[in-house]
Amino acid sequence: ATVQVEKKKVEAQDNWQLVTNGAAGIVPGDQYLIVSGSSGSQYALTSEGGASQVSISGGTIENAPAGTAFTLVQNGNGYSLRDENGRYLYPDASRFLGGSYSLETNENAAQLVTISGSSSVTISRDVESGWNSVTSYISYSAPGWFSGAEYDASSDPSALYLFHKVVTSAGVETEITISGVSEGETFVT
Repeated sequence: ATVQVEKKKVEAQDNWQLVTNGAAGIVPGDQYLIVSGSSGSQYALTSEGGASQVSISGGTIENAPAGTAFTLVQNGNGYSLRDENGRYLYPDASRFLGGSYSLETNENAAQLVTISGSSSVTISRDVESGWNSVTSYISYSAPGWFSGAEYDASSDPSALYLFHKVVTSAGVETEITISGVSEGETFVT
């Protein structure tokens, strides 16, 4: 029998893995990308409420564009979406003059959002507007003939996907291969 021992240097990596069980897979305090789809060429929500293209292969995004990572901070019965600069992004609404919806940022106060869904998720916020309560959702619009991809707020939810940041540290991986042994009991000392 021959024993071969091979040591391989492993580089540190960070990438983003698809959260396959939706809201149940959220780890409060960790970083996530909020993305329009789960495979191929898609768009991640940016901290300014814009859309930045990402490429997904095998449920993984290798490189996240700057300004697309959000920390999901547990906030009572929901979460707040904190960007890399400490600002909070949230969907808002107003019933004044027929109503309007918008994505807003605030540096001082986190706004509670609800994240729900079992694979894809919706992100919503209940807003008191005058004497009414209205639900505002983060919504995604695919690129069209005359416009690019965009995120906004609306009364209609969009199916979105969460990608969790995964960091692996550098190190040495050892692989041991034993060959030339027959079936049955084998002892290695």
